Amino acid sequence: EYANHVNNCVFNNAIAQVSLEFALEVAKLLNISQSTLVPLSKWSEAAKNIKIPFDHDLQIHLEYDGYNGGTIKQADTTLLGFPLQFPMTKKVRANDINYYAPRTDPNGPAMTWSMYTIDYLELNETQQAAKSFNKSYQDNIHTPYFVWWETLPGGAPKFIT
Repeated sequence: EYANHVNNCVFNNAIAQVSLEFALEVAKLLNISQSTLVPLSKWSEAAKNIKIPFDHDLQIHLEYDGYNGGTIKQADTTLLGFPLQFPMTKKVRANDINYYAPRTDPNGPAMTWSMYTIDYLELNETQQAAKSFNKSYQDNIHTPYFVWWETLPGGAPKFIT
């Protein structure tokens, strides 16, 4: 969300690709060989041609075309692994997590840290997972009624993701 008007956001493109592939699987299960509007072969072709930005030297998914390693607001790219379960090697998955976690705004939304908790558990990095888990809620609870805010400087009170 810190980068506006960008092309080929990796998470959005991955969702589009997965959605098209899912629709094709459902068509197979229902014995639908052709769509009356668009041939299924076009759906398959569209899914294969969706760009998934990737840096082959660093072996990471790029947030978007032209991403230069700057600060990110939240854990968008690492959502490819969980919950999306987008296909990638374990090495690329670990690279994505280890690359983006330190580039995340420390005052970013609390949901980011809960996602990094899951990411670090996937890598068996339990100490980092514990730090992320604590960060996901401790600093966002405000007295006197222990209302949970989305971000550290304030944000949306009573926020639920």
